[in-house]
Amino acid sequence: MNTNQLKNIRKEKKLSQKNIYEGLCSQTMFSKIEQGEKEADQLLFYAILGRLGISTSKYTLVLTKEESMLSEQRTEIEFCIRGERWREGEEKITQYRKNDFSNVTEHLHEQYLCFMEAKIAYGMGEFEKGIEKLKIGIGKTNKKLLDFINSVCLEQDFYLSILEMSQFCMFCELLDKLGKQKEHRKELLIWIKNYLEKKIEDTEYKMKFYPMVSYFLALIYREEEILKCLVCCEEAIAFLKQYKSLLFLKEFLELYQDVIKEVGIKGKEENEQYLSMLQFIESSLIAEKVEKKRPHLGTYFIGDIIKNTREYVGKTQEQLNYVDRSGRGKADPSTLSKIENGHRKPRKATCEHYFHELGLGQYDMKIATVIGGLRVQELRWQIDYMLGEKNFNKVKVCVKQLEEELDLSFPINEQYIRWAKVVVDYHDGKVPLKQYREKLIEILKITWKDFEIEDEKKLIRLLSRMEITIYINIAQTYIEQNQYKRGIYLYQSLKEYFEEVYSMAGYSSYTLLCLSLEQALGLSGAYNESMLQAKKGIQTEYDYEDNQFLHTHLYNIGWNYGKKLEESKNEIEQEEYKKACELYLEQALKGAIFINDLEIIKLIQEKKKIWLLV
Repeated sequence: MNTNQLKNIRKEKKLSQKNIYEGLCSQTMFSKIEQGEKEADQLLFYAILGRLGISTSKYTLVLTKEESMLSEQRTEIEFCIRGERWREGEEKITQYRKNDFSNVTEHLHEQYLCFMEAKIAYGMGEFEKGIEKLKIGIGKTNKKLLDFINSVCLEQDFYLSILEMSQFCMFCELLDKLGKQKEHRKELLIWIKNYLEKKIEDTEYKMKFYPMVSYFLALIYREEEILKCLVCCEEAIAFLKQYKSLLFLKEFLELYQDVIKEVGIKGKEENEQYLSMLQFIESSLIAEKVEKKRPHLGTYFIGDIIKNTREYVGKTQEQLNYVDRSGRGKADPSTLSKIENGHRKPRKATCEHYFHELGLGQYDMKIATVIGGLRVQELRWQIDYMLGEKNFNKVKVCVKQLEEELDLSFPINEQYIRWAKVVVDYHDGKVPLKQYREKLIEILKITWKDFEIEDEKKLIRLLSRMEITIYINIAQTYIEQNQYKRGIYLYQSLKEYFEEVYSMAGYSSYTLLCLSLEQALGLSGAYNESMLQAKKGIQTEYDYEDNQFLHTHLYNIGWNYGKKLEESKNEIEQEEYKKACELYLEQALKGAIFINDLEIIKLIQEKKKIWLLV
């Protein structure tokens, strides 16, 4: 995030500094952060973004060794909680508290731990204890919110970090579990819903909380005004369908089915069918094993970035020696070794030198896909979303608007615009495949200047989200030319990058990569490998409460069985493959109709005729 961007966003939203920093840090510190004179650590940066109404998932973070270790410890705590290993989670919380928090964000760490303790209490059925832990946590940063949930606050105009909002929502959920303070709970839920609708423009932020709030309001309305409950369900299902989220989707579909039976009306068949698909997935494909979750866009340890990229470009520690104008060494090999291993925290000037020498561009600890204000970020999100929907006409309009507002002197902004344009041109048939690949490589070289497509070195250089996306696009061009071996090699190289080199790199790019690899394996004839990858993809989407590719994974499994049916000469095998193909294509069709994926619907209809399926 470049200097003054936080300040510009705050002014764009007409917020005072106090609206943001109050309870988080001092005004002096916040001013220095806004001016780029001081770096906020991860928790403080996330808290500031939340108060500004911005999703933390928009930024990839470069962390010091200390922050990286704390981030990993937080992941371990959450991993235990998701796996319902409550005692182990408590032990890890105790260990976390032993860290040295002699800094201004100690209260943010404690707030986080209180939230985790509340989750454990919730999981163990200790709801009263959970509420008390939440109140302690909320009180660490937001006295106004604490007064509000205690029914003593007259002033209700305040701003919430992501962590504060998470605790607030869970507080309402626990009140529901206890069956307490129904009217106050309703008041709190309506306040959150209005806050999200009126103050939050960031769709990703809204998606994180809107479904839960709507669900618990719907439960209250069911007792008071059942038709209002039905409307609430329909609105939430439409929202979740539009943005492809599983968050409370199954709960809403079940509630919807109960309500339409109770009022005696015919509901939407697609809702019933999609619920059936989810039940099939849960009973047949979801394992009990819980995987660690990646951050949405990822976090990286600065030492790994420098060491891995240095080795990738073939430079020694001596070649990165930095000497200032007075002849004094700022980063001799000994110092660099300590930085790479996390034994020394590098200064900003030193990091800037390394990034420049390693061809990584401008150093910044908070990396966005594009540089700009709120409207710019939302336009970028809409473009990515509509590209996924293959709505290229709307993409063209948004790209034109974005280009007018972006400062194209920033290489990452130029790269994003040129990439979006060439993708649209290719899908419109204006650019042939070979030229499309050449243009993608040219665009990738805007930031990755020494990129060579024939280079087969292990991929350990730091890659931005945009670079990863373009790399996947390039690999896809080989698959479309039936050069499966080359395309799969590129996909596998990138998969190693995520799984072996940068284990906390972003989820959104990783899931797109895995889907691409899954499809390429099937096309290459590796049917069993493709199906295994598809089942892993379904598990991953469930873990992240994502609904983007569930029906596509099911279709791919069915397609692989169909290909095995074509190639088998054994009648018993043929019957087995035919039944499996029918089953998975039928489930995929339920999902495609619900999501309104016309392409998959058409493919399923075609395959049913080819394979003589019912």
